[in-house]
Amino acid sequence: MHLTLEQIADGLIDGQTTKDAVALAVLATRALGALESIAESLQKIAQAQGHGFDTKVLRKVVALRKLDKADRQEQESVLDLYLSALGMRA
Repeated sequence: MHLTLEQIADGLIDGQTTKDAVALAVLATRALGALESIAESLQKIAQAQGHGFDTKVLRKVVALRKLDKADRQEQESVLDLYLSALGMRA
């Protein structure tokens, strides 16, 4: 049984099995966690803007932090290679 966001918001559905009720609770918990994470990120971005930080650059930094060291170094090497090929490196 696939549950919609409306069904999650409405709560338990009549005639639901225990399995469905547990699935509903898990989905609702995940959805709330995702919403809280998004709200927290938006709040941090707003605070950063208020302090004069460039939010585009901050987003790139966050994306790079999610990568492991080897992947990050590989991306930086490829970027350096491309910039050098275009004459954009000093």
